[in-house]
Amino acid sequence: MKKNNKFQSIALAAGGTGGHIFPAQAVAELLINNHKLFLVTDQRGTKFLKGALLKAEKEVLPVKGFTGSINDKAHALTGLIFSFLKLFFKFFFKKPSIVIGFGGYPSVPAIMAAFFHQIPTIIHEQNAVMGKANKFLAKFVNVIALSFKNTLNVDGIANYKIVYTGNPVRQQIFALSDRPYKKLDKNIFKILVIGGSQGAAIFSHTIPQAIKLLDPKIQENLYVYQQAQQDLLQKTIDEYHSTKSKVEMKSFFEDIENLLYKCDLVIARAGAATVTEIIASRKPSILIPFAAAQNNHQLFNAKFLSDQQASVLIEEKELTPDLLAKIISELITNTEEFSKLQAAMKKVKCQNSVQVLADLILKLKA
Repeated sequence: MKKNNKFQSIALAAGGTGGHIFPAQAVAELLINNHKLFLVTDQRGTKFLKGALLKAEKEVLPVKGFTGSINDKAHALTGLIFSFLKLFFKFFFKKPSIVIGFGGYPSVPAIMAAFFHQIPTIIHEQNAVMGKANKFLAKFVNVIALSFKNTLNVDGIANYKIVYTGNPVRQQIFALSDRPYKKLDKNIFKILVIGGSQGAAIFSHTIPQAIKLLDPKIQENLYVYQQAQQDLLQKTIDEYHSTKSKVEMKSFFEDIENLLYKCDLVIARAGAATVTEIIASRKPSILIPFAAAQNNHQLFNAKFLSDQQASVLIEEKELTPDLLAKIISELITNTEEFSKLQAAMKKVKCQNSVQVLADLILKLKA
């Protein structure tokens, strides 16, 4: 007799940063009503959990990157082997119907344990450049789900495994793509500044300095919502004291979908989750990729939009308060230039990626 879907568990593996956790979160919200969820994560990933992932049974693994001294790397290898063995036995008893890796170190032992038990597997690559872990796992999985059609570093991977799903975002974010486009208010221009789940320290100085360089009349009509790291909050607030702009500062915005709708312009890093949310909101943006990102993947994430003239790209090495002030001023005062960005942004395809990936999961596990 076939098991009831309600009792067939689905294992999701994600850790490290919000960029890995948030897509898993979006898929979990869609699946939790009809399936038992089992989350494999690490200690860093636990701080981003909410909703369906909080309700899921969890296994927090002692995995970390192979960086630092020889002793550090040996410790990382030990943690990886221990995690694999733990999941190997866990999956033997739990028998999940499918395992999906969303990146981060927990995905490696989870996918490998599933492989040895012949459990169907999917890895999801959020970025425009496939990471080392996913490239390694590609040969062991059934399906490789990509967020960008022209993802780099996929050479040598069997084409039949590759499926374009896009990057899942929460339904509240995706719903923005269907909302009427908000018209510009001549009396106030709203900027949303987000640095990804970790915040961006460089924004805490550069952006307030850029605002100070704007014409006082522009400053008076400017409202800035800025995310800053907790330990830099007060310092960032102080940086704005000599400006005429209104500022709302938080270490993390819980109502990001509301702010994405209200704002006129987004200034952000170019992590996959951030770029996907910008696409869903259809808002013009200034993207400043994190230069130290693995494989420089944030640059290629940003180029996905800038190559379509839907965003302004500033590489971190070129970022100065003067350049940023010049671009912000041009976008606010030159309505024709801003309208071009808006029009290009509206043409960027936005599909319901969470539904596409969820359907793929259910099809493969059947």
